[in-house]
Amino acid sequence: MRGQLLKIGVEARPTPLDPNQMGDRTQSRKFDAALMGWNDDPTPSGIRQNWTTAGIGGSNYGGYSNAEFDRLVDAAIGEFDPARARERWRAAYTVIIEDAPAVWLATPMNVAAVHRRLENVSLQPQEWTATLWQWRVAPGRTIPRDLVPAPSGSR
Repeated sequence: MRGQLLKIGVEARPTPLDPNQMGDRTQSRKFDAALMGWNDDPTPSGIRQNWTTAGIGGSNYGGYSNAEFDRLVDAAIGEFDPARARERWRAAYTVIIEDAPAVWLATPMNVAAVHRRLENVSLQPQEWTATLWQWRVAPGRTIPRDLVPAPSGSR
């Protein structure tokens, strides 16, 4: 990456850091640029935490602040009509894309699979274990590892 940047006239001097050092630097905003993995919460609250002025001091490590973006995010979150909410989200993302507070290099697709013996399965994109307590093995589909032995001394 350093060589690619040099071709366009940008001299980069990378500083490898261990995870604790990286966390300290990003939390205190003592960096010019950071190349890091980020697993965003894909909900409106995640967008607010990571990219609005309200997130500064928390997950908005770069200190991105744009009053118009904040206003549009709030308007989109508060909109109950799906078509109007979509318009507001598009407007908000147009603002942040034009500002470019970060460059997203890749977004991996999360893939999950659950054995067909399970029922009542619901996978939430922001937290796949959110409904784990509701999952169960369908009656008649158990295998030996699914059976919990009775406590000793009970019938």
